[in-house]
Amino acid sequence: MKGHGRAWWSCERNEYGRTPTFVTPAWKKILAKEKLAEKKLPRNVATQWNSTFKLLDVCLLYQTAVTKVTQEQENGLRKYELTRREFCHLVSPRQVFFDATQFLSCEGADAPDIMEVIPAMDIIDRTLADDTQDAALNPCIRVAVGLAKNTMNCYYNKTDESAAYQIAMS
Repeated sequence: MKGHGRAWWSCERNEYGRTPTFVTPAWKKILAKEKLAEKKLPRNVATQWNSTFKLLDVCLLYQTAVTKVTQEQENGLRKYELTRREFCHLVSPRQVFFDATQFLSCEGADAPDIMEVIPAMDIIDRTLADDTQDAALNPCIRVAVGLAKNTMNCYYNKTDESAAYQIAMS
């Protein structure tokens, strides 16, 4: 698979921002030509999952510009170029993680209680199970989703041991 997601590493390192005298003007020129609002790609922060989602979201929204800036040989970003199929693979599984993070990150009166969390985990589990079997997804994506499902199940299985869970779900 050409690129294999390396374009996102380029984006998260803000590659075009590191060479402002060269790539940033090319990026801005492409945005103007495509009639897209001027926007920098969000910086990915390893400890903030939502930052990865936001980065991918902007890259998908600005797919044409990302493709063009990586295609232009003089930008030196050809090794990060993604195929149309690779862009498509970024869409499917990411939404369930974002929705779950948003739901579970609420605070105060909006914070979900145990009776809301467990059914939400059931939905996430079913969605991930479906994605691991989805032949339309790239095998690498299916494996990654399966690993995410296994990680989630480590936490999910602990709910059976929780007295709060037993009381809430009775």
